[in-house]
Amino acid sequence: MPTTLEALLIAFFAILPGFLGERVYNALVGADWREKDWQRILSLVLFSTIGLALYVVSGRLFGWPPPIYVFPNSFNFGAINPDTVHLLFLPYLGHCVGATFVGFLAAVSRRLLGRWLRFQSPYPAVWDEFLRSYAPKHWVVITLTNGDVYAGYIKSADKSVALDERDIVLAEPAQYDEEKKTYLAARYQYLFIPATMVSLIAVIYSSDLDTERVTEVGKPIFDEGEKDEQRKINSSTAEERGKTSRKTSSSRKKT
Repeated sequence: MPTTLEALLIAFFAILPGFLGERVYNALVGADWREKDWQRILSLVLFSTIGLALYVVSGRLFGWPPPIYVFPNSFNFGAINPDTVHLLFLPYLGHCVGATFVGFLAAVSRRLLGRWLRFQSPYPAVWDEFLRSYAPKHWVVITLTNGDVYAGYIKSADKSVALDERDIVLAEPAQYDEEKKTYLAARYQYLFIPATMVSLIAVIYSSDLDTERVTEVGKPIFDEGEKDEQRKINSSTAEERGKTSRKTSSSRKKT
């Protein structure tokens, strides 16, 4: 049976590489702010365990030393000395590289799956996808809860956080003037907007960047036939509501 110290050392050496895999995964995909503590611990263990298995398989192919640090007797007094220390750290280095590679593969797989499923975001939250994929190199318009509207570039924004923590720094802000019906550049270089003040964010269309757009800006999206069909649907819906309302009022009178 391993002692408490040996158990802690085994846990440290066995799980720590999982942090490297998690950092790579979060850098490419983003962290899920809704993730529970036990879920994060499980992901760390998975990254580390699969990375260790990857090293063991590679070690057998290339003759690398085995990961002796996962065995309790490796930390017995006198077991580690200047002549054997490399047998501990070389496998551990390979373990870390393996866990990092697993995190990279998991992130790439998540993003490829998100692109393949089209309606599934490759990131933990659509907010992360909005900031990473749609907002860069675009003007954005932000409507505040007090009614003010600003246009500008997103200089920085908090990703992978809860809704009330998504603060934004807007570069070269321009405020919308109701009288002149246009945006006027403000004297500010940067404008900090707390998440609690954000009501709506829109990305402005760019003809150079948004080449896959289906609709034409300023043009109606339905033709006359589709408009007539939509009017009929709206009319029949209104009639059904009227009939339901009359039946309800009639039943109330009888009662």
